[in-house]
Amino acid sequence: MLSVINIHLIFIAVVVVKIFPQSDSQESLKGKELSLFENSSSYSIPNSVNANAIESFSDPELLYKWRIVNRDNGIQTWVQSDLKYKSAPYSMACRFESPTLQNDDWLISPKVQVATGDSLTFWHSIQSGFFPESLYVKIGTTNNPNSGTWTNLAVIFDNSTSWKYKKYSLSSYAGQQIYIAFVNRSRDAFTLYVDDVSLPQIITPSNDVALVKFYQSSGLPPESDFPNHSVNKSFLSVDHSGIPSKESDALNTLLLKENKSEDLPIELNNIYIRSAVRNFGRTSTTYSLNWTVNGFTQTPFNAGLISPDKRDSFVVVYQPPSRGTFLAQGNLVLSGDENLHNNSQKFRLRVYPNAYSRTIYDRGDNFPDTYMGYGNPAIRFKAGVRFTAPENIKLAGVDFVYQTEYVTSGQIEIQVRSAGTTINAPGAVLYTKTYNSSVYFTGSGDIIHFAFDDNAPTIAAGSDYWITIKLPSGIYYPCAVHNNGFVSTHSYYQGSTDTTIWYPLVINSTERSWIMRSVHIPAISSFQFTTYIFNGWNLVSVPGAHPNNQHINTWWQYRDQSASVFGFDKTYYQASDVSTGKGYWMKHSGNRIYNTGDEWPASGILYSPHQPVQCNSGWNLISAYEIAVPVSALSTAPPNIIVGLVYGFTPGNGYQAASTLVPGYGYWAKCSAYGQINFPSTISKLFDENTNYLKDDWAKIIITDNQNKSSTLYLTDDKIDFDFFELPPVPFSDLFDVRFSSNRFVESLSGKKEILLQGVEYPVRIKIHNCSIDLRDEYGKLLSEKLNSDGEVEIDNPAVKKIIISSDEELPYEFSLEQNYPNPFNASTKISWQSPVGSHQTLKIFDVLGNEVATVVNEFLDAGRYEVQFNASELSSGIYYYKLKYGNQSIIKKMILLK
Repeated sequence: MLSVINIHLIFIAVVVVKIFPQSDSQESLKGKELSLFENSSSYSIPNSVNANAIESFSDPELLYKWRIVNRDNGIQTWVQSDLKYKSAPYSMACRFESPTLQNDDWLISPKVQVATGDSLTFWHSIQSGFFPESLYVKIGTTNNPNSGTWTNLAVIFDNSTSWKYKKYSLSSYAGQQIYIAFVNRSRDAFTLYVDDVSLPQIITPSNDVALVKFYQSSGLPPESDFPNHSVNKSFLSVDHSGIPSKESDALNTLLLKENKSEDLPIELNNIYIRSAVRNFGRTSTTYSLNWTVNGFTQTPFNAGLISPDKRDSFVVVYQPPSRGTFLAQGNLVLSGDENLHNNSQKFRLRVYPNAYSRTIYDRGDNFPDTYMGYGNPAIRFKAGVRFTAPENIKLAGVDFVYQTEYVTSGQIEIQVRSAGTTINAPGAVLYTKTYNSSVYFTGSGDIIHFAFDDNAPTIAAGSDYWITIKLPSGIYYPCAVHNNGFVSTHSYYQGSTDTTIWYPLVINSTERSWIMRSVHIPAISSFQFTTYIFNGWNLVSVPGAHPNNQHINTWWQYRDQSASVFGFDKTYYQASDVSTGKGYWMKHSGNRIYNTGDEWPASGILYSPHQPVQCNSGWNLISAYEIAVPVSALSTAPPNIIVGLVYGFTPGNGYQAASTLVPGYGYWAKCSAYGQINFPSTISKLFDENTNYLKDDWAKIIITDNQNKSSTLYLTDDKIDFDFFELPPVPFSDLFDVRFSSNRFVESLSGKKEILLQGVEYPVRIKIHNCSIDLRDEYGKLLSEKLNSDGEVEIDNPAVKKIIISSDEELPYEFSLEQNYPNPFNASTKISWQSPVGSHQTLKIFDVLGNEVATVVNEFLDAGRYEVQFNASELSSGIYYYKLKYGNQSIIKKMILLK
């Protein structure tokens, strides 16, 4: 069952509060300390000065009397372990480093005073008899492996999993003060255990205050603990045994809206960091805590006296500037401290939004059962989890448990991806963010909160989406898993060779789950909206859902009630309810601005999922959602089925090519096949919104009626696809519309053309630019001869609904082939010809022997004039012939190539 944990961060209750303001003028908690001192008399450290010590490692704080040194600089060292022990609940354990790195990990006792007859006793064991361990027991004069004198008391080769008791006489050290170290010197083994160590009398130092706890105590989800003691972390390589599925570019996740900076909260609750200090010394002392977050110094905490054998606990406050994971480090400072090794602690601090939820499919704790990967450090491992949005959500981040082993640099790439064509592989990438700071390199493992920025997508309730995480190279087994207690069929990994293939997380026929949780906040459910409606017919749309209903009168209460609202689905239909993604013809009474808070509820318009718009072959009426979308940002399935331009409608000017779909208006788009039009998940890149398909040197015919409604038609002799400029279906008869009879607004300059006039008020004025033309009305009456840019013609007869134009550029009377230019030529020359009728024509090049060396043209050409550039860079110097063939006739001319 899907687990969604709702979390609201609250301040913890305090018993005694001490506030140390930086200045009298500061009123907030920022930059101040909040101190919690517990009753020190209620917790006394057992007096171990006058007796020999038996250390069972059951009290984690007493372990701070010991010193742990990771001398090999690997990722493993001595830690408490509940996996195996002589006396419950813990022993001390040290895991192997790697096949190549030999352990050199030291567990050093407190300073002891050896008396005559004293001995050292302890128990030891190993994890597996197949992996023998090497344990060195050493005697030293300091607690630093790199200084003083160290001698071997014993060297033990352990190849048995039973607990073995050892006793060594210390008589030769009688009267001396020494340190005893247990050193793991194994290579490529498993785990070494030590427990129930009996020492001579421990010498209590004069001054020794230890920072025994330093951790985040607020702002975390319930399962905040990550194991700081040894867990049985086995390692497994993925085996590609599951059924593979191929990822796709499908956009099957329902996206609610574009991303706004206000979606993720900026104000963040203060984070409480609790510290615990124990005085292991013989004298009372004062101390202070210096602490940093991500290397930035915070206000120190200055404590009062702490008595011997007593414990203090206090809280410092961190006001986070942003969400994410940060490295917090604390260091005690006191005069004359004899054991500096127990003064420092650090942890990864996680900052979440103030109120958030998480979607969890794993077992729910942070304790890994296994770490998994390719087992090949040369290949970056990529894990993925398919989530389902429990409500309308805005993604805020992802929690993930993983290890980076010995890798300390590189990039961690996180993507949010759409649901794909199958539940077993993701679709299109919706969002990408990379992380590379040192806090994200977890060594032997940790839980990290990766915070997303405001560009992360907003997902509709019930919609699937993926989060994928790609780790740096150099890691054998990066990702933590749970072996039981999880929701099945949600965890996947990318193929190691074909990175478009995904496999379910099934290893050795056993399914497992990544410890990956989606972090999200409730999506803003409504938005404010304003649009302008003109008097008369408008092409309109709705950008979301009205809180009441989708009826046309609910949306446009001042529409002309005598006229229907029309949608278009291969043909017009009357609409009573409207839907997002579609356009509609709506006739309105008067000009009016519709606005939330006036005509629409002040609470706003409800967001609707950004579903793809279904389209038919031919013309379709479509619309954007609540965010303007560049036409160039639209995609289709199948690809590239939008042909020609997309058109909006402006009362007074008719259809106009649109570069952007504006919410609240409808648009015509012609498609070459049935399919769907996809809206981008985010407008994060710059789309070309100003593509100019119309050239300045084209001839223009500007037609303006008596109400100054105007439309421009174009003529050109360029060789272009004129169908690209086809206009949408003719609008209602009373609407202004001017077009060629071909239903285009761009036509060839040659020949006769008809211009159709609809919804114009006479007189109508016609102006010409970049050419001269003859104009006649539909009855054959000459309106103007050779009208050019210097003149204007006016038509005042309302019966004239059609204009016939012919340009000065009359069609040629016969086939002709011009001499190439230049001639002679070097490498390139122009060849021109003219055709009085349309026909299939070829233009070929021949050498002097009659061999064909090139075909320049081989297609059907309309009547007109043509020119091509012939490149002869691959030919040698000499005489060549070019031949134009049309029907059963041909023309041949000679040209000379000189190099």
